[in-house]
Amino acid sequence: MTRYRKLIAAIVGLAVVVLGPSFMGVSPEGTLMGIPAEQAVQTIMAVATALGIWAVPNDPESPA
Repeated sequence: MTRYRKLIAAIVGLAVVVLGPSFMGVSPEGTLMGIPAEQAVQTIMAVATALGIWAVPNDPESPA
């Protein structure tokens, strides 16, 4: 499983970005600093996902 750490982080992040606004009850008509709230939440979660993938260490290559 250690070989797939970054993939797992990406899949979890994608699920959070897609399901996050509806799970958090963000209504499409709301705004956050002039940006539609749903778009703002998805952008913040996408950035957090990218940071999470970056933070997960790479699997060191094993000698062949």
